[in-house]
Amino acid sequence: MAHKVSVSPYFYIILPAALLLLPLRWFFAWSMAVAVHEIGHYLALRLCRVPIRRLEITPLGIRMHIGGLTNKETLVCALSGPAAGLLLIAASKIFPYTAVCAFIQGLFNLMPIYPLDGGRALRAAFLLLHFGDKTVRAMETAIFSAAILMIAYIIWRLQWGFAPVLLICGIFTQKFLANNRKSGYNRGENDF
Repeated sequence: MAHKVSVSPYFYIILPAALLLLPLRWFFAWSMAVAVHEIGHYLALRLCRVPIRRLEITPLGIRMHIGGLTNKETLVCALSGPAAGLLLIAASKIFPYTAVCAFIQGLFNLMPIYPLDGGRALRAAFLLLHFGDKTVRAMETAIFSAAILMIAYIIWRLQWGFAPVLLICGIFTQKFLANNRKSGYNRGENDF
């Protein structure tokens, strides 16, 4: 099946920066971990027979614009990316750098913050357990607030300064608020 493919303008900024800042073996390891992660999502979406309308290449992976998902499909598809990436740990003797990148990426993506995969899975699980939308939003807000405070505390303890705290918290807050304003979870158009 042919998909429309586009490239995010940020990709053209982040890719050269990553090539300049990261040693080549880490750049390729990171790229391989991201590719395996996205392939996991793609295969799960195809197995669930979810139509993929467009693929967008971004600095952090591939965003798949898809049709609607049920909560069960969302749970499976959200967990398939980190699961595929974490399988790379089994190949740590052959690809040690890729295994490290896959492990870090998997743990990061499993954080229960929407729109990360862990947040998507948690939202789908709550809705499968028949919690109402308001209850799910309240739980997400509480988990999000605790995670932001934890991230800020860790960065503060590592003495990285105040700028990284503001940057990371700002990015997550913007994404969280933008996605929290959307009504009707898992209905209509979705991105994966």
